[in-house]
Amino acid sequence: MSRFIFLVVSLALFAAAPSQAKVRGERIILTAVLSETGPYAATGARLADAYRFAIDALNAQGGVTIGRRNYQFALEGVDAGSTAVGAADALRSALDAGGQFFLGDAAPI
Repeated sequence: MSRFIFLVVSLALFAAAPSQAKVRGERIILTAVLSETGPYAATGARLADAYRFAIDALNAQGGVTIGRRNYQFALEGVDAGSTAVGAADALRSALDAGGQFFLGDAAPI
């Protein structure tokens, strides 16, 4: 699973120049739109844990090198509220805040 996430994230990073990504210092921010509240909050919490596990594993291996710079990953979560409208609003808000790399929820909303 972590190799798959690494591959997807790496391909996305190579498709966009680092200056276009949401970067803070040497960290590339991955935004997860998850159900943190509502009936699917337990699923959202498990998925957030899985994302953190994969990101921690990638960072422990040195993150990713783009050009001559090395980047680590960081995770930001935004609450979808267990609804499709909440997910759309959360994604819109994250886009407005400069988010460019997104991880989704697994809840059937």
